Amino acid sequence: MVRINFFSDEYARESPRSERRFGLVDGIQQGENGTMARTTLENEEDWNAVVTNETGKAMTFMPLDHNIVIHPTPDTTYSLCDGMLYESNKDFLAFIELKVRKESWVNEAVTQLRSTIELFSENHDISEYRKRVAYAANKKHPRFNSSHKEIMQNFRNDTKFRLLIQNNIEVAP
Repeated sequence: MVRINFFSDEYARESPRSERRFGLVDGIQQGENGTMARTTLENEEDWNAVVTNETGKAMTFMPLDHNIVIHPTPDTTYSLCDGMLYESNKDFLAFIELKVRKESWVNEAVTQLRSTIELFSENHDISEYRKRVAYAANKKHPRFNSSHKEIMQNFRNDTKFRLLIQNNIEVAP
């Protein structure tokens, strides 16, 4: 088992945001070399996902992919989702995978979310978080028409996180 503290000060994280609406951008998908996922208020057309925070809670975004780099063996790197959004009082925790492809993206996103949540759960007590959600978000498919109920239910049974396939991340009241 890999021991890791996701909340360690050695990893980059943003200052808490309380705006009612802001965007998430995967810098690498935007062609920004070496740039991790981040929040933004600028250039809405570039947003991979939208965070809706109607109550204005202070939410912290922490990029995971390219921030926490884990090598289980010398030749492999652990695959993490793009980031996590959380409230410091442990009321809300969301893991987010951002995609921009048109085809065959759901399974890959779910795999990355699952592996990240498994690693997090091995190192932190997820029962401390009242609301736990995983988002597979795709800029090209903001609303997904086909049903993935079985995938979503299996994901919840296995991880204890609700899986949503949409690019609107809703912070719970």
